Amino acid sequence: MLAVIDDAQAIERGVVADFESSADDTHAVLLVSTERLETRDDETLLAAQAVRVLDQYCRANIDMVAPLLTQLDDRVRWSVFSDTPEQRLDLAARTATEPWLYMFVASGGERRIVGALDRAVEDVDAALVLAFICTAQMTSRDAGVTREELASVAAKQASARFGPEGAPQVDRIDRALLLLTNEKLIREHDGRVRAAHIRIAERALQNLGQREADGIGATVRAGVRAALLDNQVEVAGKFWLFRVFDRMDAYRYRWATSILDQEVSESLLRQCLAATPGSDRGVALNLLWASEWLLKLPEPAADELASSIIQWLPYVAAEEVNGYRWMLSGLRSNHEAAYERIRGAAAARMIAKRLSVAGTRWSAMDWTHLIQELCPDWRSGNLLAWSDEFESGVDPDALTRWLSERDSRSHPFEVYDLIDALASIAPRTARTVFEACAGEIRDAMEHDLADAASNFSDWIFGTMILVAMLADAPSARDDDDDDDEREPHESDAARTAFMEATEPGLRELAATVLSEMEAVDWTAAALSLERKKKYQLHNLDLLLAWLSYLSTGITDEIASNLSTDWLLRVVEEAREEGWPEGRPFGAIEHLLHHLSWGERGNGVVRGFLEEHEKDIEPFPSALVRQYPDLAIRSIRRGARVETHAPAGSGWGTLTADLGAIAGIDRDAAIQWLSQMHGDLVPAITKPQNHDLAGIARFIALADDLDAAVLDAAINQIDTAAAADVWTSRWADARARVQPLLERVSKTSGDAAGLALSVTSLE
Repeated sequence: MLAVIDDAQAIERGVVADFESSADDTHAVLLVSTERLETRDDETLLAAQAVRVLDQYCRANIDMVAPLLTQLDDRVRWSVFSDTPEQRLDLAARTATEPWLYMFVASGGERRIVGALDRAVEDVDAALVLAFICTAQMTSRDAGVTREELASVAAKQASARFGPEGAPQVDRIDRALLLLTNEKLIREHDGRVRAAHIRIAERALQNLGQREADGIGATVRAGVRAALLDNQVEVAGKFWLFRVFDRMDAYRYRWATSILDQEVSESLLRQCLAATPGSDRGVALNLLWASEWLLKLPEPAADELASSIIQWLPYVAAEEVNGYRWMLSGLRSNHEAAYERIRGAAAARMIAKRLSVAGTRWSAMDWTHLIQELCPDWRSGNLLAWSDEFESGVDPDALTRWLSERDSRSHPFEVYDLIDALASIAPRTARTVFEACAGEIRDAMEHDLADAASNFSDWIFGTMILVAMLADAPSARDDDDDDDEREPHESDAARTAFMEATEPGLRELAATVLSEMEAVDWTAAALSLERKKKYQLHNLDLLLAWLSYLSTGITDEIASNLSTDWLLRVVEEAREEGWPEGRPFGAIEHLLHHLSWGERGNGVVRGFLEEHEKDIEPFPSALVRQYPDLAIRSIRRGARVETHAPAGSGWGTLTADLGAIAGIDRDAAIQWLSQMHGDLVPAITKPQNHDLAGIARFIALADDLDAAVLDAAINQIDTAAAADVWTSRWADARARVQPLLERVSKTSGDAAGLALSVTSLE
């Protein structure tokens, strides 16, 4: 027997729990619920990936899809006066940020709903009734509203129209419902009325709240405000309703106070303070945090909230952690005194104890952020003592127990962030977490290496990259001579002292990580990639980069078993997508780069590049330093070699690449420098602070090769565009921009005059 329960989020938790507990060998339960994902970090499929899957399917099955599109929208036809099905799919792919929106645009839903709303507002009764329905749909979390409830709300919120004598005018409401039903904007089922889809409810509220004609917008916003004030509405329903408006600029900057004023803010605070521990409190904290997008809490209110949080934290539950995480980030940004009071009162041992006994797999990422919010920073000088206290409070057995409680939905991405964060403040605890999850991580990499890379970015940009470098194995670090020109910071001494104190723990973690990663069947991992499409490779390059720093022996194994046919399929997918600047091989350049650091991997990549040398243009900048001879061959035959843009990362990589070419063939380096002209002009015209790192060395090398190239680029500078930027850089990054301005001032022309005037400023 199978029980299918739709809209499970709108059912009492106890009832849902009873259904869940009734599942056995002969009884199955399927729960379907709608959740707000804005505060969730555990999506297993990126929205952009899902959109690409839908788009690829529709295009691959265009003979079946096209007639359906023409049936759904009469503006889709094979006609010069209409969108073709292919053009409609192009529009959907360009504009959709989520899979539902792709289908909405492709099927003409966006145009239909706007058109339907335009017609609805011609009948003010219908417009207001629709708004009341949609508001109730949000506050009920998609359950909808009965006709009796709708009549009561209408009589209260628009009494002059729907209840002029104190009693609801049901006939007017029924007429409005009929009009809305005919427009297919609403539906009625099991005695409850709601919009045809939760997304239509969102769009309708956002749209109607901005309609000023006939007071529609003012009434809608007043209705939303009343719902936020209503103590009978559950906090989760208020959260659903508020998130419809809080990120829209029109409401944030024009109508914020008509939805959320001091009275509403105070009401939300009271509801939060009175919320039941558990998920209600977590949602209430989330709602209060979100409310500050429209109206900041007064300092006394923030202080009162801080006092309560201090009392609650020793009992924090997994269901609440997401709310604490976001509320603390909001206090840090907007109420520093309240935030610091909480952080000062949160004992490290207490936090470690709660993590150990109250953690869950699905809340692990939120625990990560909570710990980061509560631990002291480098400058305090207290981090080492805090770290020792934290590690002494951890219960390794309890921690391991919940980390090991996995089901079919579990994925290593749930714990990657936690491992990295703990490595930075409590490396021995990070080792405990890693050991508990090592088998899972190993299995994930063997069965689906690309999928195992989901949410892996912190391991390449966080402390785990240092852990990889500390491992006793040949590493890409051995050959990576990039010089990070990070400017000194006042916290450097404290940071250095802490890292030195925790180095033994980091080395223990590194040894454990290396041992477990060497045990992975990398042949199977490499073969798993053959099933993957290009859109499924998100973050794979980051995983390979981290592995190359851990051990080039590992990346050698992957490279030796990697299918070149699969690489070419990825390139072909990129070509079909119209990869930027006609460079489809750019889709795999970073994969090849990270696989090339070991001796065997270097040979595999070289063989691939040589085999397809004539097809690769421009030659990827990521591979110039490893294969300067191949880059030179591209230059010699007149092909382009890509330039590593200094935007964001500085000039160090480009200088090293150019130096590698010059070390072998000076004439080829000069020829490549001349190719860069189009990239150099914008880079020196409007540089940002971090763009300027290493520019002095680039200027020296370029002038040594051929000063005329830089002279030509300088002569192309748009001084009107450069003036404000150079002046700003002279004020906030003088040491970095000075070599550029001095070089420009040595030329003649308007740019030289501008450089001299900027450098004369005090």
